[in-house]
Amino acid sequence: MSVVWLAYVDESGNTGRRLDDPDQPVHWVVAVLVPEENVIPLTHAAQELVSQRRTDDLVPELHGAALFGGGGAWSGVPPAERVAIYEEALTLLTPHECVVAHASINKTKLTPGSTQKTTPHLLALQFLASGTGVVPGRVVNRVIDTVHFVRSEDNRGVQLADLVAYALNRVNRVGWKPTKAGDRALMSMLNRHVVPRVRTYRESWPS
Repeated sequence: MSVVWLAYVDESGNTGRRLDDPDQPVHWVVAVLVPEENVIPLTHAAQELVSQRRTDDLVPELHGAALFGGGGAWSGVPPAERVAIYEEALTLLTPHECVVAHASINKTKLTPGSTQKTTPHLLALQFLASGTGVVPGRVVNRVIDTVHFVRSEDNRGVQLADLVAYALNRVNRVGWKPTKAGDRALMSMLNRHVVPRVRTYRESWPS
């Protein structure tokens, strides 16, 4: 019997049509695919993780930049605790049999004319789905639904996709031999919990 997957998609490094942002040279789109029978258990596990870590009335969003950098609702939480929460969230991928897919666009190698009819985000989304679009690809014929937009703060699955996207973006930006402790921790958890779950891979385009 075929597995039915629910794909949670998020992004990192989105600068719209701007291609020369030195802090965001690559646009990433990540999908965390969850077997349908694991969708509710995964959501409950992520919710419980945050609830156990926060003793106040807030159940904040698992947002990569805020959790890693200590911003927003995670302001004032010690770095070691934030890193631990980040990793605990990523560990949920394996027991819930999640699969990770990602695609990325190297904006520094695009020309302004190449994005007149599209954006780096739409290009990355096309590569992620391997469907038709500006760049030829294979036709997708097993998708049974379309894209539904939800607010990330209301959806733990999208938040997990955001954590993966942020980690991939930052580690690739700072390099795979980081000098800062936080970046080394992020790279380590990425290698342990995300890389083994990746089933599709593309180098950043254009290469």
